[in-house]
Amino acid sequence: TINNLSDQYYLPSDDPEWTRLEKQHIAVVIGLGGLYPAKEEVRAILEPQEGETKRILDLGCGTGTWYILSVNRPFSDS
Repeated sequence: TINNLSDQYYLPSDDPEWTRLEKQHIAVVIGLGGLYPAKEEVRAILEPQEGETKRILDLGCGTGTWYILSVNRPFSDS
């Protein structure tokens, strides 16, 4: 069994896979020059605005490290 935690997720979900995903995350961050492309556009979209709730949708693409790192940004109310 590749993944004994879920019948719906067929990819590995063990420590070596999490390590691989973290390395992949680092490679993407280096390639993009940050957590995401178009930094100013993202910052403008996520900037707090009175009466408006901002949300980020994580579609389960990896370990979620990008989210943990992004909530420590200036738009941490998002």
